[in-house]
Amino acid sequence: MKKLWEYASFVFVLLGVSAMIYYNFYTRLTGTDSNVQGFKDPRDVTLVTMYINIGKFRKGDSGLHFSKDTYIGWMDIWSRINNTVFAFFDNNDVMEHFKQVRFRKPSAHKTHVYKISRAELSAFSHMESIQKIFDTPGYPRHYPNTVKAEYSCAMSAKLDAVENVLDMVTTKYVAWIDIGYFRHLNNPKLVPSNKTLTLAAPQGFPPDSVGVSLININFPSGVSNIEDISTHDMIYKNMVWVAGGFQMATVEVMRSYIRDYRRAVTDLIDLGLASTDQQVLMALYSGRLRTQPNVKVTTFECVDEKWFCSGYSCFNPPLRHDATYDKKHSISKKNTGTTTLTANTLMIYSCKGHVCNSRTEQIMRH
Repeated sequence: MKKLWEYASFVFVLLGVSAMIYYNFYTRLTGTDSNVQGFKDPRDVTLVTMYINIGKFRKGDSGLHFSKDTYIGWMDIWSRINNTVFAFFDNNDVMEHFKQVRFRKPSAHKTHVYKISRAELSAFSHMESIQKIFDTPGYPRHYPNTVKAEYSCAMSAKLDAVENVLDMVTTKYVAWIDIGYFRHLNNPKLVPSNKTLTLAAPQGFPPDSVGVSLININFPSGVSNIEDISTHDMIYKNMVWVAGGFQMATVEVMRSYIRDYRRAVTDLIDLGLASTDQQVLMALYSGRLRTQPNVKVTTFECVDEKWFCSGYSCFNPPLRHDATYDKKHSISKKNTGTTTLTANTLMIYSCKGHVCNSRTEQIMRH
């Protein structure tokens, strides 16, 4: 009997060890264990995105129009983004499509999808006031920025979505990312179909700042400092200092950044001005509003595809491709051979009142 018990005990131990080995192998193979691909790196980033259906709308002066189908067509790359994602939708069709895309491995267990309404997004509480501003005789018509109040509100609602998840984020960093931000990466010439992508804060990124892409378009000739531009001209001439498509910070810095942003929106409305998040940020950091920023800004500057620079700079490891590709669609300048798709420079830009200081450094590789 004693030998039988010893044999049975040995079998149980062997089965237990076998089960642990199998579990470890299975979770590493499938990526279903958050402790395997989870939050060991302090540079890990949780991504927040959202789609609010405002119908078909004109984008810019070229006659281009965006619709629900446009955004659905940009979503496939999300199946290969290996970060934790919180996503919000007010449209069932788009939400279900996103679920189907994200629930393909390895991203299923890192995906949190929520239905949301405009009433739950504080930015939309300004819609009536913004539409009145847009309807003012002589107000500029930059499609859709200063024409469609729903669009203006949706751009500001990005940070409402981010705020909704801050208490649930378990990474050091959190980032807003437009749902169509990585649309160019759907092309297999840039990213092989079997490749997964991970974003992380670049080494050397200042943790007391928010990271965005530097744009600087529609600036007056010879003017490069935003504090030298009137708030009126920022809106009326549709100027863009930094892009709003990807905004990254630590959780605590993001809280302060959101507070500043909301106050800036109100400041502008009180002045009879409104546009998108990009004009709000320019006005906030110019030092010309009642609200003064409490958070520094780190801007990422790229030679090509500058609108996507901050997001591409966060790929870890850096994204590479080996194809010559039309510059219009490429995320790097047309080239033959291997191109490392990271930013050229890291610019630290901080403002206090009307005084802004900047310094440019070579960005550190991952």
